[in-house]
Amino acid sequence: MKITATANFKHGRFAFAKGAAYDVPDRFAGLFLGNGWAIEAGDDAPCMPVGIAELGANAPVGALPSVDRATLTVESVNHAGANSNAG
Repeated sequence: MKITATANFKHGRFAFAKGAAYDVPDRFAGLFLGNGWAIEAGDDAPCMPVGIAELGANAPVGALPSVDRATLTVESVNHAGANSNAG
């Protein structure tokens, strides 16, 4: 995925420069986007390719923000007799 760094940051052995565009593996792009360190760059943007060797194969796997969201609905449930004072 093509990204543009919004801050100077280092990941693995690679230093990202604010304002520069990079083409990184999706699992890392999700991490960078999710942490606010980068934004998605346009498909036609000239980008520097950065691979797993520079980023570290054991780095945490990020998920794309659009995939990393879930909705949880919590409903109140009353259990008969669970809080009964009858005695």
